[in-house]
Amino acid sequence: MDEGNKHTLVVLIAVLSALAIFYLILQRPHLEYNDVTVEQAKQLIVQKPRMIILDVRTESEYAQQHIEGAINMPLSEIDSRLSEMDPEDEFLVYCTSGSRSSMVIATMLENEYTKIYHMPSGIIAWQKAGYPVIP
Repeated sequence: MDEGNKHTLVVLIAVLSALAIFYLILQRPHLEYNDVTVEQAKQLIVQKPRMIILDVRTESEYAQQHIEGAINMPLSEIDSRLSEMDPEDEFLVYCTSGSRSSMVIATMLENEYTKIYHMPSGIIAWQKAGYPVIP
């Protein structure tokens, strides 16, 4: 697959994910879901020490660097591992740049997880802001 097709596929996946989330939000207005900036995410991590930080990148990406305290649950495993988490907990979900985390959030919303913060700018923006990562 050439670079142009890869880019088109990534954009298509992101658009479809956003539409799925929008549809789910309209269907279940009682669910809590918020996009947050990296600055807001940093504040949430400090203010909500029990919040689960969910890194949905691959194991190798997570091993290279991740936010301290983050649990790795790759997008490819979310369906089989979702039962490991309590829907009543609060979650901060991130990936590299927002595409995979959007898909995970759609799955979480379908399964009635109710307290989700999404860092759509991902770990890339986290690092650009100068926030620490764990190797």
